[in-house]
This record gives sequence, C-alpha cells and structure tokens, in this order.
Amino acid sequence: MGTKHEVPLFCEELPLKWPVRWAAMVAVASLLLTGVAVGALRSEAWQWVSGLCLTLGSAGAVGLWRCSRFETSISRFGVRAGCWELAWTFPRTEVTAAQARKARSWRVWFASQEVEVVLSVTAGARRLSLPTREPEELLQALRAER
Repeated sequence: MGTKHEVPLFCEELPLKWPVRWAAMVAVASLLLTGVAVGALRSEAWQWVSGLCLTLGSAGAVGLWRCSRFETSISRFGVRAGCWELAWTFPRTEVTAAQARKARSWRVWFASQEVEVVLSVTAGARRLSLPTREPEELLQALRAER
C-alpha cells in the first residue's frame, strides 16, 4: 500500500529579500577569504585569526543556506512555520485569534506583512508572528472549518 499525502490548505515559502541575502553572502565570503589569506601568511601569531574566520564563515554559510527561507504550511490538523528545523508546530485547534499587520523585527527580511497568531492556554498561551505575502489567505486557512 502506498502512503497517502495530504494537500495543505495553505503553503507559502518566503525567501530572504535580496538586499539581506546579498549582504549576508558578502559577509560570509569576506570571512572565508580573510581566513584563507591570513592562513597563507607565515606568521604563527595570526593563525588563530585564520581559524576563527574560517569557522565563522563556514557556520555562516550553512546558516545562510539553511535559514534563507521561511516556510508556512497549514494542513487540516496542524500548522508548521519557520526556517529549516527552527520551526513552530502546533494544532490548528489551539489558534484562538489571528490578525494581519505590518511586519516588524526580523520578519521584514522575508515579507512586508505578518499574521499574529494567539495560541490557547493549553498550547502555552503564546503569540507567534508569521511573515506572509498573502495575509488574507493565511487568515482564511487558519479560520477554515476543521
């Protein structure tokens, strides 16, 4: 028997905006090139700088690659939103309120609008803000009959 795949009610993948992505790529490339250049020097006093730059540059490259997309997916039963493994997962039944507003904080790197979701007390009474380009569709999917 094959597995059954459910079509999500809402699915959105938001890449980082180009200015942010380019700035991060330039910073990572600068760290890596500095690490290689300093590592090529004969002076042992600067080798720690090479190791530090190469370590930070490598970690930045992996972080940029893995966290450059914010994904939101809503199925009949649950919601998953976040970057890579840094995602929130909660049942749709725990959503008590949701409203659209202008994006704030780090969410402007992905979209100009966001939807603030308020979870019930059993889910920790948390407020989550999800960046989106289609706030009306996201709100409609969150409020759809379960």
